[in-house]
Amino acid sequence: MSVRSIASSLVAFLVKLLSFFREVACGLERRLANVDPPERPPPPPSEATAAIEGGGHLGPCLEERLRRLEVMCQEISSKPAQIPEEKDRVLLDSWDRIKSIEFDLEKTKKVCTRC
Repeated sequence: MSVRSIASSLVAFLVKLLSFFREVACGLERRLANVDPPERPPPPPSEATAAIEGGGHLGPCLEERLRRLEVMCQEISSKPAQIPEEKDRVLLDSWDRIKSIEFDLEKTKKVCTRC
């Protein structure tokens, strides 16, 4: 056997091996893409939703969007209006450190320009 035939056999083997791995990866991607996300329980109906469902003049897409907006509004309204004191203090301390570093940088620039 010549070196040329060994090299071509080796290249053919590598191409087949790489195509096999590609097929396996694509198959895995397809399987993962076909997995349905877990369904969330529907949010409790509110007055606005009940009025819309009673009228029935909106499509199902708009009703679903309205439900999502209501859930988002409930989440936002449940969050505190102000930053907790502890986090506010941490932010102010960080701000002070930043200001101190900026002051030190300005002093360093002044010293370097004199040299």
